[in-house]
Amino acid sequence: MLVPSPPKIPSNFNMIDKVEHFAAFFVLSFLLSIVMMRKNGCVLRSFLLTAVIMSLYGLLIEYFQQFTGRTPELADLFADIAGCIAGSLVALFFL
Repeated sequence: MLVPSPPKIPSNFNMIDKVEHFAAFFVLSFLLSIVMMRKNGCVLRSFLLTAVIMSLYGLLIEYFQQFTGRTPELADLFADIAGCIAGSLVALFFL
């Protein structure tokens, strides 16, 4: 995922990349939400902090890709943010 030059994938498989972004940020946000909610105690604050932190992380990843020879994509960022929100929401049901 974060390699300087990923292998070229045929254009009909573009959606796989978005699913990978969503899944990665879903898992990371889920885990971070669980930790923050247990440590913080405030569910809403933990949810919002997780969403902001992970969304900024996704934004930074997309921004810095341009310096590694890769192309940043807005669709990747949207998949990251969707994964953040979904992972944080699912974490609410585990507490």
